[in-house]
Amino acid sequence: MIARSTRLFIFLGAFLLFLTFFKGDGGYHDLVYYLDDAQGLWLRGDMARPDEFEEIDQPDGSVVERPVYSQYALGLAFVSGPFVLLGRGLERLTNGAIHARAVAVLIIPLLGALSALLLFEIGRALNVSAPASMWAATLFVLGTPALTFTRLFYTETAIVFFLLFAVWAYLKTQDRTLSPWRALLWSLLAGAGLAGAGACHYAEGVTVAMLWLGMAGTFLLINEIRPDRSRVLNVFALSTLPILAVSTILYVNYLRRGHFLDTGYSSDVAEISLRNIAYNWRYFFFAVETKVKLGLFLRSPWIVLGAAALLASQRDAESIWLRRALVAAGLLQTLFWMSYAMLGFSPVRYLYPTTGMLSVALLCLGAQIEARWRMRGLYLSGLLLIACNLYFFFAGDDRNLSLMFAPDTHALSLYSWYMRPFPNGILDGYGTELGVRQWFVLFTLAGFGIFCLAHAWFRILRANLNHTD
Repeated sequence: MIARSTRLFIFLGAFLLFLTFFKGDGGYHDLVYYLDDAQGLWLRGDMARPDEFEEIDQPDGSVVERPVYSQYALGLAFVSGPFVLLGRGLERLTNGAIHARAVAVLIIPLLGALSALLLFEIGRALNVSAPASMWAATLFVLGTPALTFTRLFYTETAIVFFLLFAVWAYLKTQDRTLSPWRALLWSLLAGAGLAGAGACHYAEGVTVAMLWLGMAGTFLLINEIRPDRSRVLNVFALSTLPILAVSTILYVNYLRRGHFLDTGYSSDVAEISLRNIAYNWRYFFFAVETKVKLGLFLRSPWIVLGAAALLASQRDAESIWLRRALVAAGLLQTLFWMSYAMLGFSPVRYLYPTTGMLSVALLCLGAQIEARWRMRGLYLSGLLLIACNLYFFFAGDDRNLSLMFAPDTHALSLYSWYMRPFPNGILDGYGTELGVRQWFVLFTLAGFGIFCLAHAWFRILRANLNHTD
């Protein structure tokens, strides 16, 4: 058995490494609006933008003013509640020395670290060895774009967390020793994960629908260890919270804009067309506009082999529908984004939830590498993938440079929470010169993070050597 303390080291290692490069609050406009929505929901009970109104023409010729709401989904704002309230409390207790928004955004590196731990747990549920599961969790932290999208208040990080949570909870339902009621509870939690992912971004409905089909199909057609009534109840539990989430979104749309289907994304929907695929296919590989915006394959070179390993895995026959659903969801969700005219604005960010979800494929890939080349194969492949990811991370993702040379002094600069940032703005908001204090904080956080992950590795390998796992 893997001790709970080992899992704690995995979580702490991931959290500290994400915190090393965490930027805090701010960023370009939609990230600021995400945080505005969260604070409006929990501190004012109203997500309308203060002092902003739009004029609506009435059939009788009159004009009425209506509050302005952002078009962004409600999920991240909703789950951020405890951090928003904690931030407001600390701001008042410290007379403004600690800013409420600086605390609220900490939910992002926390969700990122929990995602790494969930990936490890999914591996154990899929009967992947502890070393291969640890390999996948380590790569999630240092070998995928997670390192980039835990830096600001990105809803994509929350989407990945909820998707992995849904997969983990669903795999729990497949335990043959569970009582029907416990299986029902885990089905409800799997549905909560699907609901959370869809509520964080409406476009993720493609992925959510495919995963629901894979999970529900297994309950109804494969899971013969339970009676028919129990299987139907599991599907009902799986579906309850996603249906509730969709109903809530439709009702909020009606209250805000007078139509159930009007999310505020009307202009973006108009830019979705299959004709765009003829141009956007290149974002599978690279974006010609810049040298650092890489697409799905080059930015995450493990993804094709991982998807193949996911489909080929024979470790758990009862998970075959789920594994097929993961790959199908990845393909269809990517096809959706390829049909979006604005994919080039940030191809890495738009595709990151797909990359994060398919990190489950790292588990099957790691299992195959371990079977063929043992630990040496895991070490070598892991180092290569981490080196590749760190290169592109430091080169810059999504207008999100971690290191840069200051335009005036040409000194090496870093923008993280322990820095004094430049004035707000996309072009000049990337950091200040690295001084003694900054280097000390950077190496302390990164050092302890690496130590925690290395210690988790040591404990897992020792347990594996002693055949206690």
